Amino acid sequence: MGQQIPLPAGWARSLFSSSYPEDRLDQSVSDRREMFGDIRAAIDKFSGKYQFKPRDVASAMGQIDDPLGDLFYEYQEDLRDEISERDRL
Repeated sequence: MGQQIPLPAGWARSLFSSSYPEDRLDQSVSDRREMFGDIRAAIDKFSGKYQFKPRDVASAMGQIDDPLGDLFYEYQEDLRDEISERDRL
């Protein structure tokens, strides 16, 4: 017999989170902030090498904020709906 794999698999555990929607919403806000910081760090890493102007970096970061918001929007709205529906009960 082969080895028994526990269910759900490690990668699937996050899909079946038992945490409260408020916690998941807070985590998504934190993760979005972290993504933004990681992108900024990557740009800063190459700024000196390519002599990016601070104004251009600030402009690029401003353009990155909207797509990141779009990525998280539906997930966060679903959580907000879940919270408001639960609170109505």
